[in-house]
Amino acid sequence: MSGAPITSVTLDGPTDLAGFRAAVRALIAAGTPAHAVRFVATAAEPASLFDDAVPLPREALAGAPPLALPAGFAALCNTVVMHDEPLRFVRLYELAHLLHLRRTSWQDTLSPQRIALEHMAQAVRRELHKTKAFVRFRQVHGDDGVTHVAWFEPAHHIVHAVAPFFVRRFAGMRWALLTPRGSAHWSGTTLAFGPPAQRENAPAAD
Repeated sequence: MSGAPITSVTLDGPTDLAGFRAAVRALIAAGTPAHAVRFVATAAEPASLFDDAVPLPREALAGAPPLALPAGFAALCNTVVMHDEPLRFVRLYELAHLLHLRRTSWQDTLSPQRIALEHMAQAVRRELHKTKAFVRFRQVHGDDGVTHVAWFEPAHHIVHAVAPFFVRRFAGMRWALLTPRGSAHWSGTTLAFGPPAQRENAPAAD
């Protein structure tokens, strides 16, 4: 590929917001344009799509200066990182880079970049609502007692975000939320997250 080499950023999972923010600071400090960046967010993705891709150095992440970006953009990032769109991190970085160069760009609510990201955020919020409304737990009896288990297939990476809702709602019972995108387990005192599950790991529907 001609021109500047591609900088490859490996994140710690599909919703690694902290890793993304650190990478944004480092990339902007290095003056890296959005078209020269790709993010690897899951183990299923190939290490590189480009022969000349260069990993972002660890020392660059540690030494990057802080950024002053609009609070609304930070809130948008919190939601958009949960979307299933493979290019979500690149699109967020594209807008972050633009806001760094011209902070007033945030006021342009009709910009193509802003509209696309807002639509992604809306889709995630709809999925969060759908999960809260339609997940149904069923009793599973084991040697250590009863656990309530639910199977759900979310369209986006919302397990970590929705789990605290179920902790509050079902604080007095042990439960497990199983999905192809990860799992959440509540012991009655501790919330833990696990790997993706399969449909046969959950009890059959009524």
